Amino acid sequence: MIMIGLTAINVFSVTALQQYLMYQDNVQTTQASLGALKDAKEVQLEEYFSVINKDIAILAESDVVKNAMQDFGAGWAALGGSQTAQLQKLYIEDNKNPTGQKDNLDMASDGSIYSMVHGKYHPWLHKFLKEKAYYDIFLISPNGDVMYTVFKERDYATNVMTGEWKDTDLGKIFRDVKANPKADYVGFTDFAPYAPSYDAPAGFIGKPLIQDGRFIGALVFQMPIDYMSNLAANADGMGETGASYLVGADHLMRSNFRFSKESTILKEKVDEEGVVLALQGKEGVILTTDEHTGEKAYMAYAPIDFHGTRWAYIVEQLQSESLASYHEV
Repeated sequence: MIMIGLTAINVFSVTALQQYLMYQDNVQTTQASLGALKDAKEVQLEEYFSVINKDIAILAESDVVKNAMQDFGAGWAALGGSQTAQLQKLYIEDNKNPTGQKDNLDMASDGSIYSMVHGKYHPWLHKFLKEKAYYDIFLISPNGDVMYTVFKERDYATNVMTGEWKDTDLGKIFRDVKANPKADYVGFTDFAPYAPSYDAPAGFIGKPLIQDGRFIGALVFQMPIDYMSNLAANADGMGETGASYLVGADHLMRSNFRFSKESTILKEKVDEEGVVLALQGKEGVILTTDEHTGEKAYMAYAPIDFHGTRWAYIVEQLQSESLASYHEV
């Protein structure tokens, strides 16, 4: 009887050990898979940012853009004063295209030097913007005059040093670029509501325009958040409960959340441990409690840095789905 009892205990112990080892193997596999998925998505985001860097570098170094800056300056001066009122009337108020399509006007019919310059350069810059899916492109003079924009909103023809929008991120990025007049400098402001665009989330990236060693103005792109959000939140390979998203230093989401019916961009705050760790520059995989469901979830986290701005990138999946194969056994 004793031998039978000992044999039963040994069998039980071996079975329990096998189950434990199987569970640990499953956990390690899950963590590795989630980490690999995070790495793959992180590469996609970094490739997107690399394209943006190349786009603005190419335009800032282009003779076409530098000549445009000089020509718009001449046209601006020839208007003789009250440029904001004159140009907003020509290219916004009297522009027959509806709001959101004011960029379809190549040249106003006033016969001014400015409008001739606009007719020369706008089709090229407009095409570039459409092909690259930027929201807007700005040419800003050394003293802060927004001498040209593609999209034609209320920031057009204003001054970002002294005017209505001087305290917006467009004013901030211009002052940053003006303070760093070096050909290789790139400035960036994180996504935030932008009043001239009806408070749509906008990020700005800018470079100095340098000609013969002189700062002749700033080239600025207004970046829409939708493409970045779609990349970050892509659910491919995430299963039924998985989600991925970006979070800013203010802990507000910079992408939409897969399971939310409403937009979460700049609205939903995330204070989970993985976010805190990623914003500290760390990366890894942890088991945590999901804020949305209250259930246990595996969370892969990593920092993503872009010109001085850091975001936390999160990829998570509920533990119940991650370890489903183990529980089936």
